[in-house]
Amino acid sequence: MTRKIGSSVQGLLGITTLLLICCLGLPSCSSEPSQPDLQALPDSLDILLVVDNSGSMVGEQIQLGTNLNHLLSALGHRFQSDDVHVAVSTTGVKSEGCGSCTANTPFSCVNETGESGVFQDRYGQFVSIEQDIVEYSSVSRPECKILQSIDADLCLFNNESQAGTILVGINGCGYERGLSAIRLGLSPELTNSTNQGFLRPEAQLVVIVVSDEDDCGEVGEITEGIAGVGGRICYYAAKGVGPMGASSSPDDPDDKPYALTPLSDYLEHLIALKDGRPGMVKFAAVVGITDPNDPLATTIEYMDDSDPRSEILPACITPTCTGRYCHAYPGTRYIGLADLLGLGLDGYVASICQADFSTTLRDMGHWLACPRIFHLTGLMSSPESVEVMLDGAVLPRFSCNLPGSFAELQACNGIDDQSTCAAGSRCVPTWTYKIQTSNPEFPNGSLIFGAHADLCELSDETGLRISLVYPE
Repeated sequence: MTRKIGSSVQGLLGITTLLLICCLGLPSCSSEPSQPDLQALPDSLDILLVVDNSGSMVGEQIQLGTNLNHLLSALGHRFQSDDVHVAVSTTGVKSEGCGSCTANTPFSCVNETGESGVFQDRYGQFVSIEQDIVEYSSVSRPECKILQSIDADLCLFNNESQAGTILVGINGCGYERGLSAIRLGLSPELTNSTNQGFLRPEAQLVVIVVSDEDDCGEVGEITEGIAGVGGRICYYAAKGVGPMGASSSPDDPDDKPYALTPLSDYLEHLIALKDGRPGMVKFAAVVGITDPNDPLATTIEYMDDSDPRSEILPACITPTCTGRYCHAYPGTRYIGLADLLGLGLDGYVASICQADFSTTLRDMGHWLACPRIFHLTGLMSSPESVEVMLDGAVLPRFSCNLPGSFAELQACNGIDDQSTCAAGSRCVPTWTYKIQTSNPEFPNGSLIFGAHADLCELSDETGLRISLVYPE
């Protein structure tokens, strides 16, 4: 069911104290408030999916395609189909160690489409998968380069044929450079040419990376093709120091230091695309993490600190998986960029080591369409006296956090009231006002709804209308 935001708030229970209305999906709200307003949310999305196309990504690409409908269905709570643009690219960037694909270099190469930032128009399919032998085929579908709809089976993935642009193959570059690919793909050189028509000025930009390896910075920052080291040099550089505390790789003819482009540079580039407007960029990473409950605890660890060419320890292993490619390595740079945007705010991280992506993609869709966090335009002086309304009805200040019950909220009398709620639940705040001192992008604080207060489920069919009511 598609829910669209209403454009009128007249007759809202006749409340004369209603000073502030945040009409989600509208560019602005009427009236000049004397109290802080809720920041209006964009009514359209430009989603860039960056998919690792190295040799270990067969299962993850199939999982992503099979469950992509969960993400897109969640977007339907707030967005019409044509409110959403979707494009696909890969983590491959042409470099000395990753030249163009030829008959003589069928693996670890860069193809003519979908890499170095170019959006994918290959409609791919894994024809045969037998143990570690994979047959992949594709056809060119230029109309799929930028999908202007959330109907996934048009281009992204068709569950019946098991084909789509999300299946980018596994012959891609082994020096994965997802962040560089993003910057290239959203640069004027490409957005004014082959990638033209994707970015819209008023749409929120959403970048989603799916990779079982870490980011390897920009071309030229590491030396490629060092015998006995190979792609592990990316991890040495991402960590800033190699095994045995080395500052550069042994036998590196260029003696390059272990250093990659700072994550802040990529953040600044993304923010600049939206003229510095807060909340207009979101970044999600489905990568190797050690603890799904604490992604920031993920670090690069060496198998043998005494070996200058040491292997990297995997961050996680996919349950029920068999074969050579069941593990993922730490995605520290992708996690770091999400953290710069604020985990739970405009940054999202999930583990790629899952046998089923459905829950993650559904949660990601809710994160985009049904936010739990709303930023304010000014400081709220007396949050304890403010009422929050959804679609014209006052939400209880405290409610029972009933597991899996989102259709309605059961009001209770505060955190000391533990008798009203059913067994297995407790009385918690429905929403909280919090100032994120660590995030200067939103200095006025945010309204944060509890995990049990799913606004898309609570809202009626007319859509989300969040209102702040201040006392007279």
